[in-house]
Amino acid sequence: MSTQDPNNPGPTSGGNHDDDDKPTVLSIIRGLQNGTVSPKSLSIYDRRAGVEHLTGEGYSIVEIAEILKVSERTIARDRKAIQEANAIERDPALADQFVGRLEREADLAISHIRRAAREKKTPASVKVDAEHRCYQVFSDYVQRLQRLGYLPTAAHEIRADLTHHVDEPPSFEQMLTEIGQLEFVVEKEDDGNVQRRLGELKKTLTQHAAHEQIEQISEAVQHKEDPDVENA
Repeated sequence: MSTQDPNNPGPTSGGNHDDDDKPTVLSIIRGLQNGTVSPKSLSIYDRRAGVEHLTGEGYSIVEIAEILKVSERTIARDRKAIQEANAIERDPALADQFVGRLEREADLAISHIRRAAREKKTPASVKVDAEHRCYQVFSDYVQRLQRLGYLPTAAHEIRADLTHHVDEPPSFEQMLTEIGQLEFVVEKEDDGNVQRRLGELKKTLTQHAAHEQIEQISEAVQHKEDPDVENA
């Protein structure tokens, strides 16, 4: 077993070691279980590697403590140290990397489904269902890209169109049309809060338009009743 400095345990996994004969995590765990490896001979690195492996296999803290012959408190501390070592810092490039991985996984899933359905003995109904599954994978991939901002949604396109025409204020009819388009989009997403805000906006626009029409009619009436204004 290694005699690594306990105060410098190094990474929890994937560390570079020159000793090619270093036991694997599985061999260490088997040795602990059959008594050929002493728990006291384990370095912090070896123990935490075992904790990480067993946690990934679904073992609880109590079960891991029993296997590694240490206290549950020690296992809890090791788990916390492993989480800290594996923490990911915020990085814009990381989002692009995960989106790229998401694309590869979607392509692989579609390829595997179609390959499985390609057999001659595959019933036609299964092939049709396989194509439907492929569509679902692709559709889910597109939706995730939209949520992450990599692809536009209908609401984004409408918002961009509004921004594009900001120098030319739209007419009342145009604004009502655009509100109607937004209502159609959010109705599919079942967003009650946005629907309520759009309803209030439509009501405000209607009231404003009615107020402008009343003023125009009032000015027209006053213009006809005032001969001095008419002859000016």
